[in-house]
Amino acid sequence: MRVAGKYGKLVDKAMSDRAAMMAAGGGGALGLAALGNVGSGEAAEESGGRQALEGIGAAALGIGAGAMLPGLRARSARMAGDAARNFGDAAQGVQSPMGARQRAAAEMRAGAYQGMQDAGMTPEQAMGAIKNEMRAGQIASNVLGTAALVGGAGAIGGQLGGGVANVGNMLGLSIDPEAPGSSNTQNSRLSMQTRQLPMY
Repeated sequence: MRVAGKYGKLVDKAMSDRAAMMAAGGGGALGLAALGNVGSGEAAEESGGRQALEGIGAAALGIGAGAMLPGLRARSARMAGDAARNFGDAAQGVQSPMGARQRAAAEMRAGAYQGMQDAGMTPEQAMGAIKNEMRAGQIASNVLGTAALVGGAGAIGGQLGGGVANVGNMLGLSIDPEAPGSSNTQNSRLSMQTRQLPMY
């Protein structure tokens, strides 16, 4: 639990640095786009120009996603603070204003807090367990939010870059020329048609 707490603090501190998150988001999305090409086998079929455009698209969106991470961190911290206050109110029987979902979570934690003491834990130990649970939720929110933003940037940015390459090809820029043996080239299709055996 100490390791998780230390890791959570490091992640929380890093996510508050906008410039660092923009750099990490751009690099992470670029890496995911490249891995996507390698994993699907497209890296060997696509030209360097197309792969570069896909990488640029992914990195650009990744930078934008990274810029959003400090806001995500602030939101998860605010939600954790609200959860702690709601839990304290529920444990003391205070009927403070909160949403139905927040009230249900607060009452569940208050019940668990009392149940742990009934099982022999001291109030301090029970409180520590509740705090660790809320901290783990905050860490999970940060990690999952980061994965969704950066992963989505890598996928969507790669598609946008590929779309730019397609537009360039239509304009005659030959960004992603087909290999001579590719089944998508016009010569290859004509060749396949002429090699078909006549039907008698």
